[in-house]
Amino acid sequence: MESSLKYPTSITTISEEPYENNDWSDEENVGADDGSNASIISPTFDTNDYSYILAVTGFGFEIPEGHIIDGILIEVEGYNDAGETVK
Repeated sequence: MESSLKYPTSITTISEEPYENNDWSDEENVGADDGSNASIISPTFDTNDYSYILAVTGFGFEIPEGHIIDGILIEVEGYNDAGETVK
């Protein structure tokens, strides 16, 4: 099974109800696994607020004709104010 690691080339935030309370900062940091993070800096974020949608596209997949995709693995890393990493 051949696999490859891909990162998005297009990163956009979208304010759409109900996801319209808190915008992202440094959202371009989701384009690599280099220790830099996107974040939300808002004193109200943990009080039933929703973040804007963080839309990432442009992964550059090329699927040869006649090939079958057996599955896709998506990994997301996050953290919280307590410094805990969430995967």
